[in-house]
Amino acid sequence: MACGATVGKAIARSNRPPHNAAQAQAKGIRVTKALISGAWDEAKAIFARDGALLVTVVLAMVVLPEVLSAVIAPRTNRDGTSALLALVTGAVGIVGQLALIRLALGPSTTVGAAIGHGLRRFPAAFAALVLVMVAMIAICLPFAIVGSLLGAEIPSTGHKVGPATALLLLILLMVMVAASVRFMMTSAIAVAEPAGPLAIVRRSWDLTRGHYFTLLGLLLSLFLVLIVVGMVAGALGGIAARLLSPDLEPFSAGAMIVGVADGIAQGAFSLLSSLMFARVYARLSSGAPTVGVPSSAG
Repeated sequence: MACGATVGKAIARSNRPPHNAAQAQAKGIRVTKALISGAWDEAKAIFARDGALLVTVVLAMVVLPEVLSAVIAPRTNRDGTSALLALVTGAVGIVGQLALIRLALGPSTTVGAAIGHGLRRFPAAFAALVLVMVAMIAICLPFAIVGSLLGAEIPSTGHKVGPATALLLLILLMVMVAASVRFMMTSAIAVAEPAGPLAIVRRSWDLTRGHYFTLLGLLLSLFLVLIVVGMVAGALGGIAARLLSPDLEPFSAGAMIVGVADGIAQGAFSLLSSLMFARVYARLSSGAPTVGVPSSAG
């Protein structure tokens, strides 16, 4: 059955405009405070209701590709094959994230329909991601030029990173994190709105206006979760793999264990971030002009 409903109809709530500036400011403060907590409550409720569907998407689109990639080309084998597999795994992971967001936004649909929707919206989402990366490079380029003039060097394998280079890398990381806040909603917009790449980026910039520090807190929290989960999974998977196979050879049990650990870590983070991005988008776009959801059979 074709889902002719729109995300705007499914999630929008009418908001009467405030009568004066004081009411507008008070309303803005309430919305900001409720943004993350409300999105978190909604994400938990969606997982409790549709957890089986969400986990199925994660296993099929994140965990399985990661395991296959690790088994075919383990960490110790860095060549053209591993680079190609990394690109394919990343592309499949993006489709999986779009499918997760589709399930989290509603209306209800099947796993197959959600993945199909993600495939159809992948070109626009990927092109928007490329535009964001170009914007990031443009933002960071002046800092890199100044750093190089002050003696910072591009780090290379086997060489110790000097203080100037370390400071430059830290500054670039901070700049990228600070700028990425305004592009956080690109994936959700790509799923929910029939927009092209440039329109997706512009829409994300507009939606996040006025909520910068709240969204920055969410982004930093997600980064912290990614670091912790990645470290734990890497340590446990590495220890278990070394016990079975000292050398991580292709198609070995050790390589498979490392892949499973990495896949579970990536899958958990993808699930959490997709749910939060979807529900934050739903709240930010509430009361905005409704937009048509690209058709998705379900």
